[in-house]
Amino acid sequence: MKKTVLIADDNSANLYLLKSIMESHGWLVREAENGKAALEMARTFRPDLIVSDILMPVMDGYSFCRECKKDETLRNIPFVFYTATYTEPKDETFALDLGADRFILKPEEPEVLIKILVDLLEEKERVSLASSKPLGEEMEFFRRHNEILFSKLEKKMADLEAANAELRKLEEKYRGILENMDDAYYEVNLKGDLTFFNQALAARTGYTREELMGMNYRQYMSRNCWRQVQDIFAKVYQTGRAVALFDYEINLKDGGKRFQESWVNLIMDKDNRPIGFRGMARDVTDRKIAEEELRQAEERYRSIFENSQEGMYRANTDEKFIMVNSAMARIFGYDSPAEFVEQVNSGAHPLYQSREDRRKIFQLLESRGVVQDFEARFFRKDGSVGWVSVNIQPARVAQGQAPCYDGFVRDVTDRKESVERLREAFAGTIQAITSLVEAKDPYTAGHQRRVADIAEAIAREMGLSREQIEGIAMAGIIHDIGKISVPAEILCSPRRLTKLEFNLIKTHAQSGYEILKDIKFSWPIARMVLEHHERIDGSGYPHGLTGNNILPESRILAVADVVEAMATHRPYRPALGLEPALQEITENRGVLFDEEAVNACLRLFREKGYTIKD
Repeated sequence: MKKTVLIADDNSANLYLLKSIMESHGWLVREAENGKAALEMARTFRPDLIVSDILMPVMDGYSFCRECKKDETLRNIPFVFYTATYTEPKDETFALDLGADRFILKPEEPEVLIKILVDLLEEKERVSLASSKPLGEEMEFFRRHNEILFSKLEKKMADLEAANAELRKLEEKYRGILENMDDAYYEVNLKGDLTFFNQALAARTGYTREELMGMNYRQYMSRNCWRQVQDIFAKVYQTGRAVALFDYEINLKDGGKRFQESWVNLIMDKDNRPIGFRGMARDVTDRKIAEEELRQAEERYRSIFENSQEGMYRANTDEKFIMVNSAMARIFGYDSPAEFVEQVNSGAHPLYQSREDRRKIFQLLESRGVVQDFEARFFRKDGSVGWVSVNIQPARVAQGQAPCYDGFVRDVTDRKESVERLREAFAGTIQAITSLVEAKDPYTAGHQRRVADIAEAIAREMGLSREQIEGIAMAGIIHDIGKISVPAEILCSPRRLTKLEFNLIKTHAQSGYEILKDIKFSWPIARMVLEHHERIDGSGYPHGLTGNNILPESRILAVADVVEAMATHRPYRPALGLEPALQEITENRGVLFDEEAVNACLRLFREKGYTIKD
């Protein structure tokens, strides 16, 4: 037959736990929430075991135990105290003196608790149940009972006072935090009337605390704003979920306006019914102003971007265009920016006519970080070729965004074509002058052209810029223009010249300078012509310049002039040949001739197969 256990405890969770443990052991369980109810239940049916808490309303565990031990029908039922409040030795002594069989402190492991109870039941079955502990005098019971009870009450009072003191400290602490924080805290009832708020809300609105208390939110908001807030309150009320970070505008007491960013949640009463709303509001006026200024700046930038007559674009580091303006599309012959981006990014239409131009642009970006006024040839949509001047710089992007570049493109096709026509006309003029010189000195026909070719090749081998190379070639074509002032019979004399005649020929460098000095070239042509017979050690003419006082271009012309002169026929001697010419510049490298120019010249002839053109 199943054992029946009576449990007395005012804590429903404890009752549930004990019932589950004992039922799992196969016992039948009866429950009571206080000693009085348990006593009545025990008298109604006789349990095999009683397990009771001590601290309970109506009748505590001690009184319950005493009543059981006074009752002839109940006194021999095993009685166990299971408590978490009465833990002192005197509490246990009093319990055992009342006749309790065991005194167990909560919590105990289920297996251990069951074993104690099983052992107790078995013990009671073996031992005679007629004997029990004396109950003692009534007054003695009350004395000891009250002593323990008052002790517990005093401790409870002390604990409660300590808890209240801690609560007051926490309340003071959090009130201090609430009153001193910058964000506004507020509570309103379901109608929207303020019932509680901190100083930040009063300071922000300009109202006194007395003026704000009870004020409805509609009174300090515009109609549109309070309708927005009303809808949010309704949503929170209906869903029970907080709404975070919504913006609204408030009207200040002095007529000004401020922007707020707020969250709001429900306030519930003890029965879990909504009674109002609470929230916090942060002043975001400065942010709103900054956002508006940014929006206006973006509009201005977009207006400039769209209406600029120069091409503007943004591209990523993979050379993919992110956006281009209308002028950019127009320059390259596309109908719209969208068509440009689609066609170019897909690779359907390449932009650069020269891979070298593209390589140089990205080389400049890597080395300098910017590209300034770089002129490059490009393909239009229809396949025609034009010129653009390109400026590129790193774009300002938000932190965490991928880096990209902003570019500015100007169509310089007309200017480049005009310059090219002028260059061609100028080249024709120079060629005509050259022909006059060579007509006067038929034995040196082609000398200037060959010197120009060699000097241009040396300059390119040295890695000089395109502009420098063009200037050196132009100077080479006319470097002996001063010979037009030397008598033809001296220039064409088949015999070795006298010292006087040679000195007369040496004046051709200065004469050439005088002819050219007032012409506005793009390069220092006149100075190159003047210095092409100067030598590094100062032994040259007409001014005996040394080292870096001689233009780099002039030093290149000097090497080219000597090699060509020795390798070809002269009026007073046959050609000496290329090897003697190269031997001459090698032996005088760094003495008469620039070392870098000589090295470049030797590489051309000995390693790269360069030959002097006829």
